[in-house]
Amino acid sequence: MSIVLRELMQLYAQSGDPAQLPRVRPYKDYLGWLDAQDRDRARQAWRESLDGLAAPTTLGAGSPGGLCPSSRTWWRV
Repeated sequence: MSIVLRELMQLYAQSGDPAQLPRVRPYKDYLGWLDAQDRDRARQAWRESLDGLAAPTTLGAGSPGGLCPSSRTWWRV
């Protein structure tokens, strides 16, 4: 279950009270972490991981609306 859906259901169960939701870190923390990463090393890791692929990978093809059947979830509320 996705984080958004899980937290939405949690909010619904608590009548909209966000007190029980996990604390979030500021986006600037992520930007700081991202800035500290070694970009050359990351680029090389991706090159090695993708080496040998003959063509781009198509995501979501073959299903009506471009969604995979397993990505559809129904909730009874």
